[in-house]
Amino acid sequence: MSMAQAKKFTTLDSAFEALPEETKRHSLRVAEYMQILFPEACFTEQLRRDQKAEARLRDDLTPMAYNAGKYHDIGKAMIPLELHVPRDDFSEEELALYRRHQIYSSKLAFDRFRADTKCSAREETYGYEAISCMHERWDGTGFPQGLEGNKIPVVARLLTACDALDHLACSIHSEKPFEDALDILMSKCDEIYDRLIVDLMFTIKGSLKKVFLENLEYTDSIPKIDTVVPASGKRTVKLRYRQIKDRMSGRTLGLEAVPMFRVGDDWKDYSGVSEILADTKEKQNKELRRRLFIYLTCEACDMIRHCSAARIDAGCMTVNYPAVFLKQKGAAQDIISVVTDEEIGPEKFRVIVHGMLFNQSSATLQKNITALKEAGIKTVLTCTELVAEPADTPKDAERMLLTADRVIESGISIFRLDRADAEKADDEAGVAEFEKLARAGIEFASDALDGELVRPTLNLLNVTEIGDSKNDLLFDEDEIIKRFLAAENGERDEQPAEETAADN
Repeated sequence: MSMAQAKKFTTLDSAFEALPEETKRHSLRVAEYMQILFPEACFTEQLRRDQKAEARLRDDLTPMAYNAGKYHDIGKAMIPLELHVPRDDFSEEELALYRRHQIYSSKLAFDRFRADTKCSAREETYGYEAISCMHERWDGTGFPQGLEGNKIPVVARLLTACDALDHLACSIHSEKPFEDALDILMSKCDEIYDRLIVDLMFTIKGSLKKVFLENLEYTDSIPKIDTVVPASGKRTVKLRYRQIKDRMSGRTLGLEAVPMFRVGDDWKDYSGVSEILADTKEKQNKELRRRLFIYLTCEACDMIRHCSAARIDAGCMTVNYPAVFLKQKGAAQDIISVVTDEEIGPEKFRVIVHGMLFNQSSATLQKNITALKEAGIKTVLTCTELVAEPADTPKDAERMLLTADRVIESGISIFRLDRADAEKADDEAGVAEFEKLARAGIEFASDALDGELVRPTLNLLNVTEIGDSKNDLLFDEDEIIKRFLAAENGERDEQPAEETAADN
């Protein structure tokens, strides 16, 4: 597409109105950033260090800076939409055509800036050079002229930084994208951006951020949620999380939540505080356990909502409650009430039932498992050792054996094998028990298992291997969210965000 073939526009506004809505919104935000940054630059002595810069940095020229921001991308109205954002897989021809948008912007600004913005000849010159030089880089590797350092007109340097700030702040998927965007700009000083200008942006960050916040709906930021459980540093109970992944595909299946309790300066699991609770009176102990139980359920639901707000596919939340909690009357109803109140789909929530507790054949536990199943919440039986039922087992002793029939009758949804169970996967009687579970529709998962002997059976049962629950690291909520986002951004962005922003 030659200049002659490009779409014809007779005014800046006609070209601006032909831009996609997203590009127009971006341009108006850049204009607002320029309107805030430019007057501050006018009173920054280090930026006014030469005659050319001093002539351009005058407070009364702020309207020129605003219009340069508004019209900096009008040339994109003259190139195909699919070439508006540069990509790594552009051919040389496509890259050249993409870069022509800057030439078109400059040409139209040269022809129409003075007439359309009612400015002086001097403002026209400064506005034109800002638009024509905004893709230059501090180290001289930009385009179209390859200017470097202070040879790049100062208004163009301001426009470059404002343009990149908006692109980054709107596209970074995090809870503080504006701050992250400024950090990226700072990391690219002396390569792409003028350090003095980025320093100035940090100085007036509050004023610039107001523009960002007013346009928050158009960004990729993670919205804040109103949590039931405040994430206070002073709390004495919290959940930590590990990712549950399919070891074969690497796909994240969900999160396992593990309660932790503060003891002095350390955090311990329930086994480290059970004796403390045991010292309280039984009635107080039951009430305290129930409150802790509800608190932890609320925090797990908050985490599900947090992941949803962040558009993170975190799969199911499997909560590893202390075993004693599920022996309490009404435990299932407490879970169901919280999950319902927080509008969490029951398919998103799972509860671990420890094998040692299951073997006690508690009637209360059985009622809780049944109630959870009826509500659509799956239970995961873990830390178990499945046995084939001996023919001569006395009836009272039989209730203590973990057999396939007992698991099926209980309503357990998922059987999570540990190493002891896996050893039976190569034993004829053990395989028969596993197959009985599979025929009943019970799902299988396993921790990391060694050896190839059990592989045929595991494949036959369609067992999902999910890693090593005993040795996998636990992370706080913020850290696990960061890990999800880092993995997501690594897969999504073939080109670094700062490079894309610089080229836009």
